[in-house]
Amino acid sequence: MNLRKLDMRKLVAITATLITAGSFVKAEVSSTTVTLGNYLEQVSRQNQSFISFEKRQESAVMQVRENDLTLSPNIFSNAQIGSDSKLSAMPIPLLSYDRVDTQNYSVGLKQNTRYGTSLSVSYDVDYTNYVNMPGSSGPFYDARPVVEISQPLWQNGFGKSTRAQLSATEAKWQVENYTAQAGMRNMLLDAQITYWNLVIARETVKVQEKNLKRSEDIFSYVSDMAKKNLYEKSDVIQAQASLESSRLELKSAKDDEHTALRSFNALKNVPPGTSADTLSSIELESLEAVAVPVTHAVKAEVKVAEYQAKSTAEQLNTSIDQNEPSLALYGSYALNGRDSTVSDALSSSYSSGKPTGLVGLKFSMPFDQGAVLDVKKGLQKQSESSTLQYKQKLADQEQEWAELCEKLTDSCERLKMAITIEKLQKDKLENERVRLQQGRTTTYQVLLFEQDHLQSELSFLRAASTVLTLRAKLTVFQN
Repeated sequence: MNLRKLDMRKLVAITATLITAGSFVKAEVSSTTVTLGNYLEQVSRQNQSFISFEKRQESAVMQVRENDLTLSPNIFSNAQIGSDSKLSAMPIPLLSYDRVDTQNYSVGLKQNTRYGTSLSVSYDVDYTNYVNMPGSSGPFYDARPVVEISQPLWQNGFGKSTRAQLSATEAKWQVENYTAQAGMRNMLLDAQITYWNLVIARETVKVQEKNLKRSEDIFSYVSDMAKKNLYEKSDVIQAQASLESSRLELKSAKDDEHTALRSFNALKNVPPGTSADTLSSIELESLEAVAVPVTHAVKAEVKVAEYQAKSTAEQLNTSIDQNEPSLALYGSYALNGRDSTVSDALSSSYSSGKPTGLVGLKFSMPFDQGAVLDVKKGLQKQSESSTLQYKQKLADQEQEWAELCEKLTDSCERLKMAITIEKLQKDKLENERVRLQQGRTTTYQVLLFEQDHLQSELSFLRAASTVLTLRAKLTVFQN
């Protein structure tokens, strides 16, 4: 499986499209309006944590090529010069010499395969000179093309551990990849919620400002009527209390807006005191069309647990195999050429008819098999633990998805009710205004109905905020 890189621009575009799929904002916005897509783009480009996650993912995509290095051919070479003046092992006068001067050179290629086979091809050249040896014809060169091969049969038999280690390495970088993806998705989720929180906070301030104006009008109306002895003092006190309450609610709404703006600016790394951007407005009717998704993808956090379990399992296989008895088949074959010059030695190495061949077996095994069994059981329990964690993450994901869908369904129902109530309150207010023009009701009654309408608008904003937040949370389940 290739390590997949999540494209940041595509992620931002998909996220913005999903959250605005129901046309939550008005279609016509000015060129200076910061839409949700604009804001997510700003966060992705300016937030250092987001950029850090992006680079972390890019790192994982590149470092998975560590497996290519494991299986790629390696060039090796060796060169050494030596001199040996110790006495000959055979005390024969004709074989006596002062010292032996040697030079050894080799160059070749070596490669390991996923089946455990180790293969090398090299060319060796040796120079030998017996100094002051009676009857010596002088220095000579040995040239040898050599092929060596080794194949494990038990421990890492036919590459079992090699393939497990390759899979463990890939799983390790998949963990890094999906950890970074989870970080980016969660940051975009926070950005979405922060954006809508500021939108709702500003709409709430507008409603509370209108609510304060209505409270001031009611207080002024009641005060004037009390001066004419048409209302009691208690009515004036009640109207004044309502006015102060409206002022408090407006103050709270502005504080909430300030907090939301600070979070809004913090996510895109701009100073807290930066002037507010113009944001998209919520389209009332469009939210009624919000649909609950039927299917979902696997969350990045669950993918992390999945590949952690896979990495642990593959490392388990490698560790268990390392304690198995070692049995390997090996062999080598070399052609030999010797002459007083390098060129002649190289030429004769392919035609001398004096090859060297070697075939053998190597075997070893741990003596304490009891310890081997205990280690194996311990490793198996570790793997089981990681698998159980993954299964629990998977179960938690399904539970979270079901709860979010259920909450979104319920919130959409409440939203529809809030929209209906807001429309009814608006109709009631318009009707009462008509009645006032006809002289069939009082200004005070109209002012009260205006407050009822404003309260229904606040109820709608609270319901809309819940729907937008839940819909944003569902985007982390999208590919």
